[in-house]
Amino acid sequence: MTPFLRKIFHEQRIAQDIGSVMQFAGPIVGGLIGQDAASSAADAQAKASAQASQATLQAQREANDLQKYMYDTSRKDSLPFLNNGTAASNRLSYLLGLPVSGTNAGAGGASSNGFTALTANDLANTTGAWTPNSTLYANSPEYKQAWDTFIQNHAAQYGVNPNSTLGSDASQLAGQLQQYGFNLDNYNAAQTQKSQADAAAAQKAAQADPAYGSLLGKFDQNAINNDIVYQKTYQTALDQGQNALSRMAAANGNLYSGAAAKALQDRAAQTANTYLGDAYNRFTNDKGQTYNFLAGASGAGQTAANTLSSAGSNYANAGTSTALTTGNALSNLYTGAGNSRAASSIAGGNALSGGLNSISNYYQTQNLLSQLGGMKNTGTPTIFGNNDLNQSLSRFNFTGFK
Repeated sequence: MTPFLRKIFHEQRIAQDIGSVMQFAGPIVGGLIGQDAASSAADAQAKASAQASQATLQAQREANDLQKYMYDTSRKDSLPFLNNGTAASNRLSYLLGLPVSGTNAGAGGASSNGFTALTANDLANTTGAWTPNSTLYANSPEYKQAWDTFIQNHAAQYGVNPNSTLGSDASQLAGQLQQYGFNLDNYNAAQTQKSQADAAAAQKAAQADPAYGSLLGKFDQNAINNDIVYQKTYQTALDQGQNALSRMAAANGNLYSGAAAKALQDRAAQTANTYLGDAYNRFTNDKGQTYNFLAGASGAGQTAANTLSSAGSNYANAGTSTALTTGNALSNLYTGAGNSRAASSIAGGNALSGGLNSISNYYQTQNLLSQLGGMKNTGTPTIFGNNDLNQSLSRFNFTGFK
């Protein structure tokens, strides 16, 4: 063979080998590119889901803040009516002779035993960093001293103040405070006894007050004596009527007759009935007016209380609804991100599988063509169209073709 033909044959052989390599590498490279594209798409989807999650959580926080603002505003606006209604209710109960909470007997009510015994859970707020019961801390020297000593010793022993998130055990607080001088049972007993004594003293003072239970008072001589209008008008009307009758009888010459005496009696009875009736009407009207005024103010307080209760329920329901909606939205976002990641893995696997299948198909095609071409089957056909893989690869080195 001439050198020219050998050169042409050699170049043709190199071109065939390059084509074989491309047939082998192309599907793999395509599969890797497809896998990378699927992974990038999944990453983008995951990033979008994370951003959407943050936006959803921010929306929930803003919705909760708005709901809290509306509740706090409603409570602030309703509080004066609630306080006035409570005062009116206390005063009404006082005038009806009923024991009510508080010690302001003269201003609104006789004190009842309003103390409620404390439990171990009332000794402090043990959610997160522990804080003392503010009322106890302000009013009980024993509690204040015991609490301060407990906190100091706890910090000295553990290096931090008690905190539920750090594992502090609230069930041992009562025992710790008792160790430092505050006994919860003794405190409850003393406060109950004091409250009962205060209630008894207030009740005694109330019963000495004419206003206490006055709305249930009867229309009697005391009521008549206390009716200023009656006292200033009845006697005057009686005297004027009797004087007029006496002058008429004297003019007729029968001043001392039986008829004149009977006329005077009838006039006195008529005047008494009229003025006593008026006094009774004033008595009942005054009581009814007082009751209606106080009941109206108390009703306004009850309305305010109902408004606050509804606002609180709406706040709680809205918060629950928002939390559920947010939870469902986040669940859908996370599920979508998971599905996207799973789809990416499947797509990447399919891309690589397709590339490998292409290589297998090419190998089988080359084998069939080799057999149809009458080549000697001296070995396993290769993807380079040669029965000897080592021979086929021997034409390659790290610097190029031989």
